[in-house]
Amino acid sequence: MKILLNTFRSLFLILSITSLTPARENDITINVMTYNIQRGTHYNSQTTPLAVSEIVLKNEIDLFGTQELGVAEVKLLCTYLPGYNWFGVGRDDGKEDGESGCIIYKKDKFTLLEQSTFWLSETPNVVGSKSWNTDNTRIVTWGKFRQSSDSNIVYLFNTHFDHVSSWAREESSKLLLKKIKEIAGKNPVIITGDFNFTSGSLAYQLLVDYYYNYLQVFDAKYISSAPNVGPSGTFNNFTINNPTEKIDFIFTNPFFDVMTHEVIPDKYNGEFISDHYPVKVQVKIQYPEKPKTPTLTTINGNNKVTLYWNSISEYETIETFTDSLNDFQGYKLYKSKTPDMADALLVPGSWDTPLLRKPLFECDLNDDIYGYTNYGIVNGFGYYLGNNSGIQNYFIDENVQNGETYYYVLIAYDKGIPNMADGFPPMETQFVLEVDNNQNIIYKSENVAIGKPEESFPNSYNHLITYDEEQINGSGKITVNVIDPAKLKNNSYKISFNVDTLKYYAVLNSKYRSERDVYFINSGINIYSTNNDSLIYSESAAKYSSQNIKFNSFGNYYFLNDTSPVITEPVDGFQIELNNLVETAEFDTIKSGWKTGSSNIRVTPSSAESYYFPWNFEIRFGEDFTGRTSTAKGIYDTEGNIISYAQLMLNQTYNFSAVSKDHPGENLDMVTYDANMNGVFEYDTDKILIGYSKEVGNKTYWAGTVCALSFANAVDILPNDGDTYQVFYKRPFFDSDELIFSINPEATSINSLNNNIKEDFLLSQNYPSPFNASTIINYYISKTGNYKLVVYNILGQEVATLLDAYKAAGEYSANFDAISLTSGVYIYALQGEGKRLVKKMMYIK
Repeated sequence: MKILLNTFRSLFLILSITSLTPARENDITINVMTYNIQRGTHYNSQTTPLAVSEIVLKNEIDLFGTQELGVAEVKLLCTYLPGYNWFGVGRDDGKEDGESGCIIYKKDKFTLLEQSTFWLSETPNVVGSKSWNTDNTRIVTWGKFRQSSDSNIVYLFNTHFDHVSSWAREESSKLLLKKIKEIAGKNPVIITGDFNFTSGSLAYQLLVDYYYNYLQVFDAKYISSAPNVGPSGTFNNFTINNPTEKIDFIFTNPFFDVMTHEVIPDKYNGEFISDHYPVKVQVKIQYPEKPKTPTLTTINGNNKVTLYWNSISEYETIETFTDSLNDFQGYKLYKSKTPDMADALLVPGSWDTPLLRKPLFECDLNDDIYGYTNYGIVNGFGYYLGNNSGIQNYFIDENVQNGETYYYVLIAYDKGIPNMADGFPPMETQFVLEVDNNQNIIYKSENVAIGKPEESFPNSYNHLITYDEEQINGSGKITVNVIDPAKLKNNSYKISFNVDTLKYYAVLNSKYRSERDVYFINSGINIYSTNNDSLIYSESAAKYSSQNIKFNSFGNYYFLNDTSPVITEPVDGFQIELNNLVETAEFDTIKSGWKTGSSNIRVTPSSAESYYFPWNFEIRFGEDFTGRTSTAKGIYDTEGNIISYAQLMLNQTYNFSAVSKDHPGENLDMVTYDANMNGVFEYDTDKILIGYSKEVGNKTYWAGTVCALSFANAVDILPNDGDTYQVFYKRPFFDSDELIFSINPEATSINSLNNNIKEDFLLSQNYPSPFNASTIINYYISKTGNYKLVVYNILGQEVATLLDAYKAAGEYSANFDAISLTSGVYIYALQGEGKRLVKKMMYIK
C-alpha cells in the first residue's frame, strides 16, 4: 500500500494546480511557432506547403498557430507533416469558407482534449459576426491539450487581428483576455497570432498590462532567458530581409518559463515564403512552487515524543512563478496512529463542511499575513494561514502513551499568490508514506517520522551537561536542555546576550549624569562554541524563534519575551531555555528585605528614576555616612515631583550607609527630605532619599533618586547596629553576563560521570553551579533501601530535605529551590546503607 498525499485539503484537490507534476523537474520543453502564411498571389500550392513543412520539421515545432491559410491549405500542408494533426474552421461560415486560424500540433507529444472557435465581435458565439468597424471577419481558434510526457494541461489560443481598425484591435485584446479567463482559467496558456499591432500600441498594452481577475500575459520576447535570435521585426513585405516592424507575437501567461525567442528569416530557393517571418519560442511549463520539504526527526521519551525539523523550507523556497524571492509562511504538524493519517481530526469549515484536517501543531511567520485567505477561494473556502504565532522548529508531544506507535507528518506551506487574477491558494509540501500489508514501512519522505515512546527512554539527558562557569548578574533562570543525544558534540559553549541601552536619566543635562545611570534591555541571545570562539546560534530582532522576541511600540525597541519562556531552536542537539526574564529593570519586592534585623522600616523605590539605577545594594546600620550632595538643584521625590530647597537637608551625617553590592567599595549618596521644613530630622515624619550623585567642578549634584527610606512604622523598634537591609533589582542581563557549559555525549549515566566506578550510590555536582534561585542535584543508587538527601547551610543547620524515602535502585534528580535563602555556600549530603557523600554548592542571588 502506497500513500501519496499532496495535501490534507481534500476539497482543494479539485484545483488543477495542486495535482500537477512540476514540469521543471523533468526539464520538458515545448517548441511553439506562429506563422502568417500569405495565401494571395504569392501563395504557391506546390512550394509553399513544402517550404513551411521544412521550417516546422527543422525547428521541431510542437504547437503551431497559422494565420491566413484556409482549411484546404492547412490540409495540404499537413500532408507534408505526417506526425502532426490539425483543427480549425473557416471564419466566414464556421466550416471551410474563408481564412482559418488553424492550429497544428505534434500527435505524439499532445492529445487534443477540446477545441473551438469564437469570433472577435460583440457576439463572439455568432458565426461570421463582425464589430468595431473591422474590415474583415476575425476569429480566435483555441485548443486544450494534454501533454503526453507528464499529463500537464496546455491551452493554445491562435488569432489574427484586424489590419484596419485600431478600435477593433483594442476591443479584440479585451475580448481575448476575457475568453481566456472563461475557457482556460488558471492554467498554462500560450497565445499565437498576427496581431497587426506593434508593441507601442494601446491594443498591445491592453494584453500585457495587468488587469484584476485576468492572469497577466507576457510578450515572450521580453521574458526570454536568451536574447532574440534573428531580425527584430516580422513583416518583411516580400522585400525586406531584416525587417524592424514586429506585428507577429507569441504571448504566455505566468505558467511558462521562456527559454528562447527567435524570428526565423528562412527563404525557399532564395525566395520569400510569405510577407511575414515566423516566430518561434521554446518554453517550459512551470507551476507555483511548493515549499521545500523539511526533514522531521523524532526523539522518543518516557510518555513523550520530541519532534524537531530543519529550516530548509524557510530559507530555500524560491517562488520563480512570481517575482517573489522567498515564499514560505508556516508549518502544520499532523499526527495519527495509522499510516494513512485517517484518524487525524477534521476541523469544520464554513457551513459545517469538513475542510482541513486539524493539525497537532501549527506555527507561522509573525507578519501581517494571517487568518483565512480571501483569495484563491475553492468551493467557498479560504486557506488558514495561522495567527502570527512566529516560527519554531520543534514540538514536544506529551499526549502519547508508552508502547504506542505514532505517525507524524510535517507540512510546510506558502502564502499563495494573492494578487494574480483572483489569487492562488497556498501550496503545501507533499509527503509519501509507503507500508506493506503488515504496516511495515517500506519508504517515507523526509517530512514523515515515527514515534514510539517507551518507559525505558529517559525524559532528560541533562546529566550529560556540566556547568563550567557562571557569571550572571541579570535576572532569569538559564537552562540547557538536551533535545537529541545523537547530535551532541563533545564541546564547550558560552551563552551571552545582546544588551541595548535605551536612554539615560540626567538632571539638567548629561554633564550631571551618574556613571551608574543606565536604562537597558536585552534584544537577543547568542551561543558560542568556546573551542574556537565561533558564533553558532543567534536570535535578534532580525531573526528569532516563535515569540522569543517582542516589540515595544511605545519605546520603539525589541526585547526578549518576559511573559513566557524563551526557548531557542535546537542547536548541536540542545536548546537553551530562559525563564523569569524582565523587560526592563524593576525593584524586586520579594528578594529585598532584611538580611539581618527585623525593624519595620519602609523602602519605597522611585517610580520615575529607580529603574535607571538597577544596582543591588545594602543598607548597613552602624556604619556612619555623610551626604555628599552640596546643591539642592533638581532633586525629585519617589513620585517624580521636584522637591523645594526648603524641604531638603544636605550634608547630613547618618548612622547607616547604602553600600553597592555590584560595585564593591562604592556608597550611594543620601539627602534628607524634611517634610515640615523645621530643619531637624524626625523619624516619624521625614524620609531619607537614597540615590546617586555626581561631582561637577567644586559642587556635587544629585543625579537620581533610587528609593526613599522611612522610619515612620519603626519608631518603637529602630534598627540595631549590625543590621543589614538588602535591596535587590530584577534586571536584564548585562554585557558581562555569560554562562559556560560543557557537553560530554559519552556520559550516558552518573556512573560514567564518575569514571565508571561502581559504588553503592553516587552524588553528582549540582548544576548550574554556581546557581541562581534553583539547581538540580543528580544521584545514583545501586541498591534498594532508605535514603536521605539533605541541604545544610555553612553553620551546619538543615535548610531543606530533598529526599527521605525508600528508593529502588536507579538514577534520580532532585530540585533544590533556594529562593527564600540568602546567598552563600551550602552543603548537600546523600546518606543511606551506612554511607554518606557530601558536596558543596554556591548560591548567588
